Amino acid sequence: MRLGLPSLFTKYRLSKHRLCQIGIGLGTLCLASLAFLPHIPKTLDLSVGDIATKTIYAPYDAFIETSKDKAKTEQLRRDRMASVPKVFSIDTEKNKLILGSIFQFFTNVKLDPSLDSNTPLVKRYQSVSAIDTLESTVFDIATALLDMGLSDDTLTNLDQLLDPMITNAAHSDLIKATLIQFLEPNLRYDKTQTEADIATILNAIQPFSTHYRKSQVIVYEGDRITQQHGAIFTAYNLINQPIPWLRLIGLLAIVFLSFYAISALLKVPVTVPMIIIGILLIIANGLTQISFQLFSINWLYLTPISFLAIAIALLQSRRDAFLTSILASLTIGLMAPTEGLLLVMYLIGSACVTIALVNRTGRRITIIKTGYMSSLANCVLLSAAWLMHTPTLSWLFPHLVLVLISGIVSSMLALSFIPYLEIGFKITTSQTLLDFANLDHPLLKKLMTTTPGTYQHSIMVANLAEAGAEAINANPILARIGAYYHDIGKMKRPLFYSENQGAENPHDRLTPRMSKMIIAAHPKDGVELAKHHKLPDVLIDFILEHHGTSLVSFFYTQQKNDDETTEEFDFRYPGPKPKFKESGIVMLADSIEATLRSMQKLNPSKITETVDRIIKDKIADNQLNECPLTLADIETVKQAFLNCLTGVYHQRINYDKITESLNE
Repeated sequence: MRLGLPSLFTKYRLSKHRLCQIGIGLGTLCLASLAFLPHIPKTLDLSVGDIATKTIYAPYDAFIETSKDKAKTEQLRRDRMASVPKVFSIDTEKNKLILGSIFQFFTNVKLDPSLDSNTPLVKRYQSVSAIDTLESTVFDIATALLDMGLSDDTLTNLDQLLDPMITNAAHSDLIKATLIQFLEPNLRYDKTQTEADIATILNAIQPFSTHYRKSQVIVYEGDRITQQHGAIFTAYNLINQPIPWLRLIGLLAIVFLSFYAISALLKVPVTVPMIIIGILLIIANGLTQISFQLFSINWLYLTPISFLAIAIALLQSRRDAFLTSILASLTIGLMAPTEGLLLVMYLIGSACVTIALVNRTGRRITIIKTGYMSSLANCVLLSAAWLMHTPTLSWLFPHLVLVLISGIVSSMLALSFIPYLEIGFKITTSQTLLDFANLDHPLLKKLMTTTPGTYQHSIMVANLAEAGAEAINANPILARIGAYYHDIGKMKRPLFYSENQGAENPHDRLTPRMSKMIIAAHPKDGVELAKHHKLPDVLIDFILEHHGTSLVSFFYTQQKNDDETTEEFDFRYPGPKPKFKESGIVMLADSIEATLRSMQKLNPSKITETVDRIIKDKIADNQLNECPLTLADIETVKQAFLNCLTGVYHQRINYDKITESLNE
């Protein structure tokens, strides 16, 4: 089935492969550029000190930190830093040294009371008998004080601090003197913890900012640009914003690799998908600009992704629609100012549902119904996405309206653009074929008047082919209309075909070889008529393929009887063999109908036997080996044929005998 692109630039003698490469390159550049447009910053050519040439407004609501706000925030930070107390920690090593000194002092006193006898404190202990008790008391009080932490200020008031801690009134002065002599400050400044406390306090400070509302004047025309204006422009990304070239390179790589995979690896023509994706990206660009103005609503949900799914599914196939929908969804998701991943998930889901809903018949009413069904499916998908996002009704309801409109708009766009794409790229869809299904078409009217037998044969073949195609989920419209035109070549020499002959047979005056040449020429003659009347290429394929390379057995047998050296090859149709399912079905229906039409006294068993024989002969003759019909498909088609044929050739009542018996 030829659904290819027109031959362009033939004067440059470029191959289709080279044209495809050029098309992919140019298409990639155009589509990536379209997707890149929202990411090009809109900058103002202004600097501090310049005069504003126009009044500049705030593009959207925002809280801007002006220079005055920064000064207020900085002053607050300084005040908070000054209020943070320094942090001190206990020096455990110092504690060990102090307690060790006390222990050493009491050890020396107990071992050698005369040691340092000139020291006043030692002299006081020489008169005390319960040194061990005093040692324990001093140790306990010293340990408790050191655990609390001692600073210089604490030691200054140590005398007052010890009074409630000493319970031994008789030796309280001696205990105080011992502790005062040995205790030292054990607190050291903890810089790390102090800085951490300061950082915690500073991080909790919310910077001051000024609320600028959408369309609020930032600077009037003729005013001088100040530092504060510059800060506002920077916050709005209005000045000094570099173009993100790396993002453009990334988009080019994504689009190119995707189209290359679709075209080169899967052998899918990409020109039509490129055009439709381009239309979607143009629409998405406009919606993106609205989204930049209104961050509360992502207008890209209005993108009619279902238009792409419907158009590619009808113009090419569901598989191609799925692949290109994923590519388009990813590209549009990269354009989104917010919620890019969520948008991509929704777009892919919407496209998949639409592809499943598309009816290959392509009737206008079915496209409209698909749009409405897609709208309802979009609402369900968005609700599911809403649960994954932020479940607020204020987000859900406006976006539901957008996706509801998107499905309806998609069907309208499909109805508008598909006819132009069909004509521009010579693509035959079911909608195109329906234009040739009208029996008032000039070729069919001429077929009916010039070759009435062939016309009736074609109508019957069409009925069989349609039934067979429906049975295996092929395209019944294509099969029926292909059958209408498959024998139009017989109009050139109508009397040489048995269904149009009267009493005289012109083949009686010709040799078998000459008769074969006339019979086998009708596919070529049909192609000439078809091209003259501008029939689609796919219908021309039916005309060429409906006999394949079958043997013209009647005239071959005649010639073989006269000349035993006759070769089969000389009495075969030139072909080609059927290349797609519908063409193979028409071949079988054509042979079966022609054979049954020539037979007398048909009954169901005879019909079944004949159909079986013809189908087996075609398979044995390798006429279907280039056609994607499986053996299971052929069996299903056969049953569909039998159901149709038994209804046509059923037993009828002999009304003449009834009339005779009544007369008697």
